[in-house]
Amino acid sequence: ALGALAFLLAFGVGLGIAGTGTNPGALATLTAAAVLRAPAAWVFVALTTLLLATMPRAAAAISFIVLGLHLALEFSVEFRIAPAEALYASPFALVPQLPAGPGHPWQTILLIVIAVGLVTIATRTLRRQDIR
Repeated sequence: ALGALAFLLAFGVGLGIAGTGTNPGALATLTAAAVLRAPAAWVFVALTTLLLATMPRAAAAISFIVLGLHLALEFSVEFRIAPAEALYASPFALVPQLPAGPGHPWQTILLIVIAVGLVTIATRTLRRQDIR
């Protein structure tokens, strides 16, 4: 989760530095927009953690399948194969669409609560398992 946050922070800073020539406030705006997408990535990290706790042998395969399906969904909407409303199945549709759109903090809080809930379930599941 911290790696995803660090990557998004670096990505936002890089975009902000690149856009500083045309827009002086681009650094702060684009950095914030990138960092606000971290809870959506945390949902995927938490889902993978839960899969690892419940079915460790298939966790990697299922995680990549879920990630691939979300990517296919993005492409199908971009190529107008699926309607735009189909994107609401992805956690990335719930994050604030800054800098172009409005920011809704409740959706970000919801994603954080979902991620924490999944990790909590995974942690409790791991504590009950006999690893010997």
